[in-house]
Amino acid sequence: MPVAITPEPSLPVPTQPSDDPRAPAPLRRPRRKSGVIEIDLGGGRRLKVDRDVDAAALRRVLDALEGR
Repeated sequence: MPVAITPEPSLPVPTQPSDDPRAPAPLRRPRRKSGVIEIDLGGGRRLKVDRDVDAAALRRVLDALEGR
């Protein structure tokens, strides 16, 4: 089964502070690696899971889809 690893696009973070002293500071969230896994099941079907997926549950889903 072919596997392709591609980076997930990130949103731009404003780098210029506002000239208005009343403007709120830009929110900066800590960056977390997304770890999204995309599984191509063939026939135009794809399954995406994140890195926190329960491995046993994923195995059951893949087993069920394999039986189709």
